[in-house]
Amino acid sequence: MPTPKKVAEHFGRQFVRPDPQYPRDIIVIIDSSGSIGNELFNRALRDLAELVGYFCPEPDPFVPQNNSFYHRLGVIQFSTETEDIFNLDRYDNLGAIQGAIRSIKYMQEYTCTEKAFDAAYRMITQNGGARPPAVAKKQVLILTDGMWNCDGDPVAASKRLQTVADVYGFMIGINSKAGRRKLEKVISEPLLNHLFAVKDFSKFNVVVRQLRTTIKRGRLQCKEFQKP
Repeated sequence: MPTPKKVAEHFGRQFVRPDPQYPRDIIVIIDSSGSIGNELFNRALRDLAELVGYFCPEPDPFVPQNNSFYHRLGVIQFSTETEDIFNLDRYDNLGAIQGAIRSIKYMQEYTCTEKAFDAAYRMITQNGGARPPAVAKKQVLILTDGMWNCDGDPVAASKRLQTVADVYGFMIGINSKAGRRKLEKVISEPLLNHLFAVKDFSKFNVVVRQLRTTIKRGRLQCKEFQKP
């Protein structure tokens, strides 16, 4: 498995600050299942809240601009059921988004990934605040620590989601080849550009801190926005 530094560099270039840069409607799906634990879950929320602040444009990637060159963010958590924490058009500034992420309450049940992908599909297609495809690219990032253990077909749900969005995965603590192969089936191609992994939640924190350092040192700068 690559080092957290390598993961941060790759994740930064492919997802956080890609080149070229487009307006994006981004949905983050957060695994809230019982295998994580309350302490690690809350740590991951703090890391995620920091991470979304590194999107472009600076200093606030979510404030609407006259030229539409800004991002929208929606968040879904899932366990046995799903919860739409906020839709894509709920918040229009970084501070409000970070506060909403940090206040998410842990579910602590099963891992029903199919329902999570279905919820993301609905958010994009059924008045969840998504902009037209000509205005903003659609991307979904799932943060998960394990395999699904519910009935249903997450692969089919992901394939449907991929008809309207690119699906990215950040795997935390999934270290077996079998586990990785299973997750690969629900992520967009090419996998090299869409799938990222670290050994455990402490390493996810390292990835975020490494991104902070890289950006402060000017090695991952915001690029000029283009139309999708």
